[in-house]
Amino acid sequence: MQNCFEPVINEKQKQIDAFVEDAFSSLEERIKRTSAGTSDEYMAKLEEDEYAKTVSILTDVYAECPVMKCIKDALNKPDYIWDSTFIESIGKEYVNKWYRTTLNGDIKEFKRDITIYDKDNPYLSYIYKVVLYEKYAKFLLGRIDQRKRLQSIDDDIRKQKEKAQLEAEVDAFISDMEQKLAERKAEADKGDSSGYTFGHNLTDDEIERLTRCVNEVNMFKSKEAITKAQLKSIFDCNLENVLKAKSNRLVAHLFDQLSIHHFITNEWQAVIAKNKLIMASRKNDYINQNDLSVAVNYLRTNFLDEEYAIIEQYVKDLKALREKEKTDKKGK
Repeated sequence: MQNCFEPVINEKQKQIDAFVEDAFSSLEERIKRTSAGTSDEYMAKLEEDEYAKTVSILTDVYAECPVMKCIKDALNKPDYIWDSTFIESIGKEYVNKWYRTTLNGDIKEFKRDITIYDKDNPYLSYIYKVVLYEKYAKFLLGRIDQRKRLQSIDDDIRKQKEKAQLEAEVDAFISDMEQKLAERKAEADKGDSSGYTFGHNLTDDEIERLTRCVNEVNMFKSKEAITKAQLKSIFDCNLENVLKAKSNRLVAHLFDQLSIHHFITNEWQAVIAKNKLIMASRKNDYINQNDLSVAVNYLRTNFLDEEYAIIEQYVKDLKALREKEKTDKKGK
């Protein structure tokens, strides 16, 4: 059964809602008009600042007037004042004022002073603030969330485009390498590279160790780790799939160290160049003898990074293992 005072409270709520709708329309229109003439970056900052300011206002309201929390909790209900615990919470004296007075509000007067009706309707200005700023905060948060979702979609599209472009570049590179490999094989068949070999006697175990070294320093640009078979084919001068150097200097340093420790010929630069074994790091062509010579000269006159120290250590360890094996054999 409807309480005889319920219509009175609901009628006053309609008046409060009219005040709120007038103020909210102005706030909403300001945001939308500003958005039409400014950048997305500016609006993102403005809306986030506006949301923070609105939340701060609401925080102050709930701190100053804790009873307003019951209004907030009932905002999802049509008759949020009556359906909340507001009436039961404000005391008999204030309840009687809400029941016994009328509210024929004037929006212009209310805009000048939102507390003008508080005497006959205690806390009315607080109710107005809660309803208005909770609605405004929800509106701003919706725009912020939508902007973030759109940004996330844009980021995904950009990443997909970048991935597709990278894959296309890789495919083009592979196609070009295959063409150059075919040309190299044709030249090899003519005997152009005959006689140019590393003259190595590396064992499978030693090549496996060098493979770990090559992958540890990321010597080649490759989607996957270099295999022992691939590295062995370089030393055997019969590589089927050409590799591209990440750095000419890293390649030069490995082969220079192997030469210094007598694992390969001193003419290793010519071997790599004549057999067209490796693609240069910064050009779409094979490493030539000049590239390697320049790299070696740089390596011997400059302070080297950790990657080069790793290469040196691997080669020294190979040398030490060989010496140990020789010693062990003599001991037997």
